[in-house]
Amino acid sequence: MATFNASGLASGMDTNTLVDALVRVRELAVTRLKAKQGAYTTQISVMGDVVNRLGGLKTAAEGLKTGGALGITSSSTLDGVTVNPTSAGQAGRYTLDVTSLAAAAKQRSTGFTQASPAITAGTLTFSINGTNTDVNVGAGASLADVATAINAGVPDVSAVVLSDGTSSYLSVTNRATGFAVGGQPSDALGISGSAAGQFGFASVVTAKNAEVFVDGLRFERRSNTFDDVIPGVGITVSKEGGGPQELVLSNDTAGTTKNLQGFIDAYNLVLKSVQKQLSVSSGSDRTASLAGDGALRSLQSALGSLTSRQVSASGNVRTLADIGVKTARDGSLSIDTVALGKAIAKDPAGVNTLFSTATTGISALTVDLADDYTNSNDGVLTVRTKGMQGQVTRLGKDVERAQAAVDRYRDLLIKQFTAMETVVGTLKSTGNYLTSLENVNNKS
Repeated sequence: MATFNASGLASGMDTNTLVDALVRVRELAVTRLKAKQGAYTTQISVMGDVVNRLGGLKTAAEGLKTGGALGITSSSTLDGVTVNPTSAGQAGRYTLDVTSLAAAAKQRSTGFTQASPAITAGTLTFSINGTNTDVNVGAGASLADVATAINAGVPDVSAVVLSDGTSSYLSVTNRATGFAVGGQPSDALGISGSAAGQFGFASVVTAKNAEVFVDGLRFERRSNTFDDVIPGVGITVSKEGGGPQELVLSNDTAGTTKNLQGFIDAYNLVLKSVQKQLSVSSGSDRTASLAGDGALRSLQSALGSLTSRQVSASGNVRTLADIGVKTARDGSLSIDTVALGKAIAKDPAGVNTLFSTATTGISALTVDLADDYTNSNDGVLTVRTKGMQGQVTRLGKDVERAQAAVDRYRDLLIKQFTAMETVVGTLKSTGNYLTSLENVNNKS
């Protein structure tokens, strides 16, 4: 008995598996494009890290330019005087004599009891150093109501109700101590107006300015803080009348080291980040790194040249090496405190000048370097990053097109295999029919 088949095809064929296998081959191109896109995305992230660290180095350099690198310390123990020397100060000796502390003007009303007449409507006018502000007082208002109105309407004063158990008082205080230098204590707080008479305000504390003599020179300030008397030194006084005291300021190697360490650490972070990308091990995924990147190699070279640059300034300190900054074989920086101490002893002003000199100082050079690479318009790393971002965008479009082609290919295969199954089914049906006819003929 003969049977019929169609080119060896059978209806039990797993067409889904065949389609998936064929499609996977076509999807390899999509996978490669996505991997390349992911590699660029990783590189952009790495570049962003370098840019951020360069920003940190720039900030550290600017801090040494404005605040100074030289550490100054006070070796004196002063009674009622707190000294805060900064890097802008200079070593020296000064005689301080605090003769007056600043005080805030305060006025208080007469006492009010339950039997006191009700408060009548009117206006309270507050005069604070020549500026007048009116506060409306409502008829029948309580002292607490008046205090609330004053606090809301006059930001320069504070009003509160005080009670001794028998009477209540409205107390008004200038929020700031002292009065305008050259003016009168009474200028600090004046209370008048149509409603003032019923309160009977009287001065409780007269405004005072702080007064300090430095080496015999008189200085007067509205507060107890003197930040502009001795250059680079903040002085806060809390006790008057103690007599002359000696303030001794000295150059401080430990403080200078601390000031410099922030710059050194920021520099080393940038260098480490760059070297990590340029020195990729053989087993690493180089597509996800910036190994061999020209922009980073240029930055590495610029960082190296920065440490050996000479500042165009007179004195004994012209390079970082002159203040004990050492460069290791890997390019990282560290501080030799012994050499730094000698440099401070020999030329303390030069330590600051090394960073603060315009155009050629280490701070200026570092800021220029950072801007050259991170400027938002044409910085070297910025341009490089924009280029990689463009690649990511283009690859994204390529992925979309390639995936669309794969999807079309899948649809085509499904149609072709569906048509094939239809043909096979028809052939099998025809074969079965012919076979049945042959069987009938053989019986006859």
